[in-house]
Amino acid sequence: MKVTDKKYLSAYHDLIGHKIDSLIDDHDFSEQKIEFDYSTQSSAVYSSNIEGNTVDINSYMNQILSK
Repeated sequence: MKVTDKKYLSAYHDLIGHKIDSLIDDHDFSEQKIEFDYSTQSSAVYSSNIEGNTVDINSYMNQILSK
């Protein structure tokens, strides 16, 4: 895992008060389900716009939510 470039590490270390180890220890790294629904849907809408479809993301989402 690459947290940051080495040239910025000392400045980052000074900025957060030498708490890197405790922050990493306290962080919850458990796997969580990440939802990509909106990203996928908006990508599909914008892709269809490139192909000539005139639907916009707002109209699409309103249609999906109204069902």
